[in-house]
Amino acid sequence: MLLLNLKLIIFIVLSSFKLIDGLNDERRLNEYLFSSNSSNRYNPNIRPIVKSDSHLIVDARLGIKRLFEMDESNHRVVLFAVLFQKWNDDFLTWKPVDFGGIEYTYVDYSKIWNPNLKLVSNFNDKSPSDKSKDELYGNFPVKLFHNGTVQFSPAVHLTSECLINYGKFPLDIQACSFEFQMPYTGEQIKLRINVYYTDEENRKYEHMWDIDDFKVTTINEKDQKTSAIVQFLFRRKYKNFLYILPSYFVYVLTLLMFMLPQESNQRIIIGSTCLIISCLLSYFMSNTVPNHEISAWPLLGKLFLFNIVLLTFSILFSAFVINISRGNHTKNVPSWLRKVGLFFFPILIFFSSSL
Repeated sequence: MLLLNLKLIIFIVLSSFKLIDGLNDERRLNEYLFSSNSSNRYNPNIRPIVKSDSHLIVDARLGIKRLFEMDESNHRVVLFAVLFQKWNDDFLTWKPVDFGGIEYTYVDYSKIWNPNLKLVSNFNDKSPSDKSKDELYGNFPVKLFHNGTVQFSPAVHLTSECLINYGKFPLDIQACSFEFQMPYTGEQIKLRINVYYTDEENRKYEHMWDIDDFKVTTINEKDQKTSAIVQFLFRRKYKNFLYILPSYFVYVLTLLMFMLPQESNQRIIIGSTCLIISCLLSYFMSNTVPNHEISAWPLLGKLFLFNIVLLTFSILFSAFVINISRGNHTKNVPSWLRKVGLFFFPILIFFSSSL
């Protein structure tokens, strides 16, 4: 029993020394990299590259988690994503054997140089993507490897302007662009960026929108700031049946109405039914589309309005024909009406009357 307790004490003491030694290794590594007393003091404001005339390569990956918000009234789209960034820092290297085999460590991003890749937002309000770099990235540490490789993966909300075009509503596809930019030219920094989905199921947004496709355009020109434009295509997926199916029924009934004789009462009944349905569909669409200007309405809405006008005149004309066909025809035609019908009206239609 005494021997067992002695072994346990020795094990605890050795473990404590090993833990203290590991803490000392971390401390020594941090002092080695960022010591202010060193002659080669690290400066986070200088590009971490030995040859100043060469460019630094920054690899970025935009991992889309989900479409957070599609604000159609304010023409704004918000994405929740992970902006993975990777580059090489020539001034932050060490030999793992000199620091207890430590191959990587985590440091605060403000201590080292970073490419400052930010989204250029078009909104004046302080949305998450308009925050300062310290507010946006302060809670995400940087992973630093012994060979100088730096990895940074902050989770961000990306907010951008998206001008909604309702021309093909409700089967519309909206194109929204996100522009990322660095305060360096293409001669200093070369950006390589690609987009992927962290989960294919997250491409859907509450069954209302789908991320249909995307396109990436990178600008690495010498006389321009390094930037990248990511364009997403969002496809609307909801409320299709509320407009497509009723519109089919309305136009079938409208054609049926024109196939009936003019003196038929069913013509007025069917026309009135189609008119009421068209008015209801136009009302629903006016509540769905934020922009109430007629010029900004979708083609389907303009078709509803045209159908309302057409049905109104058709019903009035049918009522007029029925009234004439069932009226008293024993009276003579008034002389003024005879003159209009036989003399003035033929002149208007370029028809010569021999009567």
